[in-house]
Amino acid sequence: MLKFSRHAGWFVVVLLTVHMVVALSAQSIGIDPTQLAKAKAGDAESQLLVGRAYEKKQNYTQAVFWIRKAAESGNVEAQCKLGHLYSAGHGVPQNNNLAAIWWRRAADQGNANAQSSLGLAYINGDGVPTDFAKAAFWLQRSAEQGDAHGQALLSMLYEVGWGVPKDDAQAVFWLRKAAEQGDLAAQEHLLQLLKK
Repeated sequence: MLKFSRHAGWFVVVLLTVHMVVALSAQSIGIDPTQLAKAKAGDAESQLLVGRAYEKKQNYTQAVFWIRKAAESGNVEAQCKLGHLYSAGHGVPQNNNLAAIWWRRAADQGNANAQSSLGLAYINGDGVPTDFAKAAFWLQRSAEQGDAHGQALLSMLYEVGWGVPKDDAQAVFWLRKAAEQGDLAAQEHLLQLLKK
């Protein structure tokens, strides 16, 4: 019994030391230990926040670990972010198929960023077959929610007639929306379209 007590005491010391090191390393990268505890307890919003903190410090392995947990719990923003991490190959091997799968999950739930990313994937054939009609569908949904990237891409589709009828008025309309949000490329392209 005495041996067990001695070992149990050392075990507690080691456990507390490990806990302090984890808490200090989390604090050193700007993670609130309370937030980390919530993330470990399964809180999806906290998992996303912890993942983003790791991403900011370019610790993509830990970022993916926490963001994936949040995404798998159904956090829409985390699903979109995980798609971006797969697309860029940050913390995971670059994989456009998995990027499109995660964007689709978030897009189906109304995430405008995921909708525009999925729309662009359909334009480029990244992880999904090239399909301009599907691209237009997702970009329309994104643009209507005010996503500047989606608006600029939808404008391009109207300008060239990919997946939608060619329509210069719609092209200018959506490009103007993106330009009004400060999208510099949209502002420059809008000037060119208006000069025609």
